[in-house]
Amino acid sequence: FLVCHSPLRGIQRLLVGLVEGRLDPWEAGLVDKPHFCDAAACKRGVAAFIAEADSWPGRRCFKTHALPQNFPCGYPFAPVHRGTPPKILAIVAEPRHAIAIWWSTLKNNLKSFRPLESDLFEDFILLISQRQWQMFGDFINHAQSWANEAMSNPGCVRLCSADRLGSVDPKEVKAELQNIAEFLDIPRDRACELAANLFKRPADVDEALARDELVLHEALSGGPLIEYYGSNVHFFEDALNTARYEVRASWRAALNDWLGSTSSKIAHLVELSARGIASAPP
Repeated sequence: FLVCHSPLRGIQRLLVGLVEGRLDPWEAGLVDKPHFCDAAACKRGVAAFIAEADSWPGRRCFKTHALPQNFPCGYPFAPVHRGTPPKILAIVAEPRHAIAIWWSTLKNNLKSFRPLESDLFEDFILLISQRQWQMFGDFINHAQSWANEAMSNPGCVRLCSADRLGSVDPKEVKAELQNIAEFLDIPRDRACELAANLFKRPADVDEALARDELVLHEALSGGPLIEYYGSNVHFFEDALNTARYEVRASWRAALNDWLGSTSSKIAHLVELSARGIASAPP
């Protein structure tokens, strides 16, 4: 199971490829199956979706935005005596990166869910800072809830970094993907090949990507498959730098609040945001 508060887009392609053994993250039809299990069960009905998922060959990959207490199937999982037990990969992101991902998705993919009339990113930052927009709940609480699960049940739940998967450095992406593969009992060689192929954009891939329900807008015009962490942080800091005082003050207050209520792993991500442009990656 892939669990994340923010939309996954290109990261979903990468991780579905890793789990299903498909080595080209740009492959047409890679995410055509209804991996988003909550939505699929609502649309098809629970029994019909389970029957469909049972027909998928090989190892299966599902996606959800749920918290541990409303996970879409029985959790904690019952012991498995044969085969690979189900595992949960909780994907977390530094707050500036997560907020920029949400804004890009709402602007380009989910226009009917736009949270406000304004087209200004700074107004969205204000909404998030004041907790006035919380699709799937508060994103820091979401990350902290899964961080707690990873600490109490490390064999079943693992945090992974959307920031590292969104690095411009192929070595950093490969290292993160190898760590994920090790946790999922997947050969590390598969992770190496996938990471290498991520940086080899095929010609004429736009049509294949356009079939995806959620796709990074820039990926349709020659850009990367996964949103770059550094680009999103710079985008955030540029907007914050020119924002009105109310936005900047609210953002600082939110960071202080988040720092006081999170464990070390999530607090480290908040601390990076609090350092401002000084912590921005390339």
